[in-house]
Amino acid sequence: MAKTAGAHFDAVLTAGRQLLAEGGLEKMTIRQVASKAKVATGTVYLYFAGKEDLLKCIYETMLESLHDDLRTAIDESNSGPGAIHAVIDLYISRAIQDPNWARLLTVWQRPLLPFFSDAAKGSLTACRAEFARAAIRLLEDNPTAPGLSAKAIGDNLLSMLDGALAGWLEEHDRLIACSSTPHATTNHESSLAITGQQIIDILLPHNDNLEGIA
Repeated sequence: MAKTAGAHFDAVLTAGRQLLAEGGLEKMTIRQVASKAKVATGTVYLYFAGKEDLLKCIYETMLESLHDDLRTAIDESNSGPGAIHAVIDLYISRAIQDPNWARLLTVWQRPLLPFFSDAAKGSLTACRAEFARAAIRLLEDNPTAPGLSAKAIGDNLLSMLDGALAGWLEEHDRLIACSSTPHATTNHESSLAITGQQIIDILLPHNDNLEGIA
């Protein structure tokens, strides 16, 4: 990446992000990025050496922001269940506000992982560590839970959220394709609002003492 600031940098990054979410690396060309950002092709090359360089920046930016938000949400929670609720609420609200964010995180992350920069991979690892930290908070409220590790609980939580987002995206795209109204997905958004208590009941069954949100 040549530089990370300039009059058109944000427009180029936003255009690349949208194209990448919609069709992956094969569908994101520098010419298309330039057209969507309304800049000359040469302007894109002022910031990025090529589309793989742009991809690295997209994921670096997204995962660094996600890690910061996860850390803040967990730090500001007052209990183990509260930490789990905070993580779930963060994912759900972010997905509803920006379906392309959810698409990049769930649909394209695995196939594009080989192209990630070391910084993006580091942020991804840090995000997973935050899930484990939320699980540690949960186990602190239930120290007698048998055969459970914070890593296993965190991994299960992440897997459930990824699955929920992926299923929601499929239905979201179907509704968009079948409807000409801009608010076609309004009712569907409520289907993503999985309660934190439901997830906790799955992660730690038979633990009624963990009810409540902080």
